[in-house]
Amino acid sequence: SDVYKRQVHGNYTDSLKDGENYANLLKQLNPAINKDEILNLPAGEERMKKIAEVAAATLGVPNSFDAQELASGNPRANLLFTTALYNAGLAKERQQPVIETQPPEEDKELDAEGREEKSFRMWMNSLGIKNFYVQDLYEDIRDGIVLLKVLDRVNPGCVDWKKADLNPTNQFKKIQNANLAVETAKALGFHLEGIGGKDLFEGNRKLSLALVWQMVRQHTLKMLGGWTEDKLLEWANSRVKKTPRVASFKDPQIKTSHFLAELVETIEARAINWSLLKEGKVPEEVEANAKYVIAAARKVGCTVFSLWQDIRDANPKMVMVMVAGIAKQAEAKAREEEMPDIYNTHNTRN
Repeated sequence: SDVYKRQVHGNYTDSLKDGENYANLLKQLNPAINKDEILNLPAGEERMKKIAEVAAATLGVPNSFDAQELASGNPRANLLFTTALYNAGLAKERQQPVIETQPPEEDKELDAEGREEKSFRMWMNSLGIKNFYVQDLYEDIRDGIVLLKVLDRVNPGCVDWKKADLNPTNQFKKIQNANLAVETAKALGFHLEGIGGKDLFEGNRKLSLALVWQMVRQHTLKMLGGWTEDKLLEWANSRVKKTPRVASFKDPQIKTSHFLAELVETIEARAINWSLLKEGKVPEEVEANAKYVIAAARKVGCTVFSLWQDIRDANPKMVMVMVAGIAKQAEAKAREEEMPDIYNTHNTRN
């Protein structure tokens, strides 16, 4: 990987047992995986358990590996787990991935609600929740269980599962679950005036998107250490030199993609070939630029759920999410560059 330069040095013990190489390999195999959620856990059994869960949920790796054995550096256990990841990588190349991580470039034109539904669904499927896949956002959240699982993943322990019915068999129980999801979200500080479980059960698109957007927003900013949108905008403006600063995430100049392209360069200076970017004055140039900058961001390791039409329309929600993904990867790259290469030093001494 161009982004991650740490290597496995000839064994399946010391170089793997802290989980960092596994986390970065998972990110390479499935760019939608949130690597920071793994590495923010303490090295050891807890981190390895998370790695095994994510590998099972997003890549289909058998969920039978002992986290304690992996974390202890057991060479046979780590060899078998590495082989399972290798096989998952081969399978992913040969067929369509099970988890939808990014939209096809030639995607049909969707309206604003349709694009948000698609992006929010991709975000949910990237969280690594066990036995979990959202195919149709509006349909799949009707019984409240999906929402409860997502809330609990993003805010561990926030759901009172004793009040939930995990196998609701009638409308009353499904609405009860959906009400529990709304109450839990309100307790987390979400603004949900006029939204009730019945609205979600009935598939109200506008209100369903309003709830899920607040979940996306909270998780996005949480992954940046609790930044506010103002701080994120300030960070972005502090990084640009070639392009003018933007007043907000709906600034019209975002439509050219030049601002976003310069942010991607903060991760890797060679990531953008400016000769390929057009002025962005006509629709064809706007589309080409947007698709190019999204591809460039993914290439340097950013998780991007936004669609090119979101850049074209300067959709403030999805532009904010994309900038946050770039910022998270830029901060991670900066931390990696500050860390001494203790593994090469160790090998040199030996």
